[in-house]
Amino acid sequence: MKTPDEWYTYGQSNIPMGLFFIVTGIIYETFYIPTLSVMLRPEFFRIPSYKMMFTVGIIDALTLIEICFMDGYDTITGGVFCTAPTRYYLFGVVSTFGWFTGTVIGILLAFNRCLEILAPNLADILFKGRRTWIWLALCLLYGSYALLFQYPFLYHSKYMAVFNDPHFGDEFKENLLLVQKSQSA
Repeated sequence: MKTPDEWYTYGQSNIPMGLFFIVTGIIYETFYIPTLSVMLRPEFFRIPSYKMMFTVGIIDALTLIEICFMDGYDTITGGVFCTAPTRYYLFGVVSTFGWFTGTVIGILLAFNRCLEILAPNLADILFKGRRTWIWLALCLLYGSYALLFQYPFLYHSKYMAVFNDPHFGDEFKENLLLVQKSQSA
């Protein structure tokens, strides 16, 4: 069994890039606060598309914590999954949930906007009032599928990317391809 110090040799420290991740995260989070607060105004929040954009904004803001701050920290330190497996797993699950949920809400938003232009009566039938929340609950349910049944996205500092395989690129591992059909579309 390797020590955490031995596992750090599998990663790669890159201080400028890690700081870039963290600084951009601070900038993005700073912009999210006023943007989301404006969307909450009653004149906007009654519109279905604003409810969807607000929900995806909250998910993005939470996911940015992992993407910018945790991955930035791991890029600075050269961390890999085995240096902090519990933290990597938990933040990876959150990131995977955010990707699944944000993606499907984006598709729902596009569908809503097309209906608003092409068939406004149908858009009202499907999205008016609290019906938007039912659609969003279904999207969150789909994202919850990722929490329970998907391999989480795990960050690797050497490649500055996320993979489902915690040992991607490590020379001691066989070339085993770990693919889930739900993430290969």
